Amino acid sequence: MIVDISLREVEMVLRVAELGSISRAAGALNIVQPALSRHIQKIEAAFGAALFQRLPRGVRLTPAGQAFLEHGRRMLREWQRAREAIAEGRSAEGAVVLGLSPSVAPVLLPDLVDRLRAEAPGVRLAVREAFSPALFHALLQAEVDLAVLTNPPPARALSITPLVAEPIVLLSRPGTRPGQAKVGLAELQRLPVLISAGIRRIVEEQLIAHGARLAVDLEIDSLEAIRRMALRGGRTAMMPVSTFRPDLDTGALEASEVAGVHLHRLLVIAERAGRPPPNPAEAAVQRAIRHCVERLADAGSFAVPTAGRRAREAAPRRRRP
Repeated sequence: MIVDISLREVEMVLRVAELGSISRAAGALNIVQPALSRHIQKIEAAFGAALFQRLPRGVRLTPAGQAFLEHGRRMLREWQRAREAIAEGRSAEGAVVLGLSPSVAPVLLPDLVDRLRAEAPGVRLAVREAFSPALFHALLQAEVDLAVLTNPPPARALSITPLVAEPIVLLSRPGTRPGQAKVGLAELQRLPVLISAGIRRIVEEQLIAHGARLAVDLEIDSLEAIRRMALRGGRTAMMPVSTFRPDLDTGALEASEVAGVHLHRLLVIAERAGRPPPNPAEAAVQRAIRHCVERLADAGSFAVPTAGRRAREAAPRRRRP
């Protein structure tokens, strides 16, 4: 259902929530109180829920109103960012070399390219794909302008902007470990896994504090080879949850977290420290990366799917003859 609500009306609800009074909000918005009340009633009718509880003096948000407030703030923030991005992006011109790892490029690039073409068509993007240690070196050698790195080591030579932390999980064909949403550390140490060298380093660093070690089946730097071996069944991969997200969403693979330890990777935007501020083209790419990661995070790309969600997403697939 499409609800015909303007951004101005969203702003009205937010102002009433901030001031706790329809009359005070009407004054702040420079409209008469009856008109503001009608706009609120229109929104409440459209959603079929009251946004405010009317009190003797003022109003307060209902649970539905609180949900509207959170999403409304995000809508207005994104709208403002879009206006700024388009205004700045139209003037951004030049070449930018971006470094991405093999596990990040497929997740990020489709949205990133579309956003840049829409908001900064003057930016000429070139992408270099390599694992984070190689990208770290490429940044220091000025072979790339920016890079999205995974858990970079502390280094004064780099300036980093955190993007998102995502779980590292066990991935296998459904039924491999029936009924196990989580795997304990003791079982993990007995479970041979397929893993890349970079993710193995991150996981083993995080397991040290728990006195645990990985049992590695094969260390493979080809992510597609890891994926295909996991899809064949009988083997378990260990990767960040977004890496094989399409297979999780269709139910071809299922994810299990490791209990008792927060296994994760941190994605950051990295650039050389001490260099001049980013030029307009580089700033446009950084802004687009942040927005794309936020959108992916909102869509659940970096979250472990729940059993209920997996069932809903797999249901249309099962109904096909």
